[in-house]
Amino acid sequence: LALSSSHGAWGDVLVRSLRRREPWRRALAARTLGQVGATEAVPTLIERLDDNSRYVREAAVRALGRIGDERALPPLADLFLNPGRAGAGIVYEALLALGDASVPVFREGLTSATESVRVTSCFGIAASVEPEAARCELDPMLTDPAGEVRAATCETLGRIPSATAPEALAQTTRDPVPSVRRAAVSALASYDDSRSLPFLLSALDDPERDVALRAGEALVRLGRLPAAGGRARAAMD
Repeated sequence: LALSSSHGAWGDVLVRSLRRREPWRRALAARTLGQVGATEAVPTLIERLDDNSRYVREAAVRALGRIGDERALPPLADLFLNPGRAGAGIVYEALLALGDASVPVFREGLTSATESVRVTSCFGIAASVEPEAARCELDPMLTDPAGEVRAATCETLGRIPSATAPEALAQTTRDPVPSVRRAAVSALASYDDSRSLPFLLSALDDPERDVALRAGEALVRLGRLPAAGGRARAAMD
């Protein structure tokens, strides 16, 4: 049935199966409807987001992401901003599949009281927003009170580099939390900017072994870049 080019009567059967008694049947129906992009099933799949079975709820989330219908945005946003009813990564991937429509959700997530939502929202902004705008939106997150969020911000800034390393990112190499410092020195290696060298050289003396190792690796990576390479190699020598 899943290979048919037209949903027709069997599509109706699958939609009805979303209300079958056995959770595995409901989940299988959701998965199949998602695979074939059955837009007519979107309202019923949205209903399954409140299913008693987490397995069914997550199958419905995946299916809605595959279908990509923006009618699913409000309930998926609620699942993302109020986590617990479905796996955070599953909901995140479904929102990404909705494209630009999901950007306001990630922006709202940056201000969430829930730390894990702020972390995931950093990655959502980096994946969904034009690079320069994403950097502007993420820079303030480097001062987030949660170390995990600051570390996630460093990691995402490392994925959207430009010719100039953000000053705030360089300063984060001196963060009191080792995981944040480690993420910051790694991210600086993505920017062909020799102004990062003093921060990386200082990080070589970091009391945390992993931070010092990442700083060394970052120097090696900078040594291969066209603008900062000469000064980085001289510093290593």
